[in-house]
Amino acid sequence: MVVGGDWNLILPGVGSDTTFTHTEPRPEFYLPFPDDWTPAGWTWAYDARVPTDRSVGRPWSPGENYVTVIDGFLVSPNVEVLEVRTHDLDFANSDHNPVRLRLRARP
Repeated sequence: MVVGGDWNLILPGVGSDTTFTHTEPRPEFYLPFPDDWTPAGWTWAYDARVPTDRSVGRPWSPGENYVTVIDGFLVSPNVEVLEVRTHDLDFANSDHNPVRLRLRARP
């Protein structure tokens, strides 16, 4: 089983607010995912190298808007993650960048 999408929470293990370059402080509604929420044996799949979401309180300005990773997938133990990649479109069409996931069922 795979559950994915925009979680509206900073995904576990993404890191501190210094992971990505931005001058805007973290808006108060960007909260970290609760540490005790992930089911035993399940894993998170996301690309921590590229932000998936940006703040929308101002027009997009690279290096200024707050950016982080809130889009990803929660993967059950019977599924193997082959690849997860965020496509850096520089937020051209949305306040999110798209994320692609390749999977395989475990025997």
